[in-house]
Amino acid sequence: MTGAIAPWRFTRKDVVIEQKVAGGLIFDDATLARAAALDGLGVALLAESFVHDAVRRGALVRLLYDWCTPRSRFFLFRPAGGPASAAVRSLMAAIHARCP
Repeated sequence: MTGAIAPWRFTRKDVVIEQKVAGGLIFDDATLARAAALDGLGVALLAESFVHDAVRRGALVRLLYDWCTPRSRFFLFRPAGGPASAAVRSLMAAIHARCP
């Protein structure tokens, strides 16, 4: 292990992109990542089944709906309510800019 943060990989149809990520909070525990996203501290890359209830009740919203991680059902989520932050908009724009 290098201590480096692995880039997030997303697929849509036959396109695979990798996006480098950085942030003040980095978790290796999905429960903590979900709690941070629910508290509005950033976005989280989580299994859809792990946040289903939060999405259903409107506490989290899915980002980049037509993208997912390869060979899994992991998606980006952010807290619901209000517009996306500048950082979230920047991440989404960077990923969309790399789409064919």
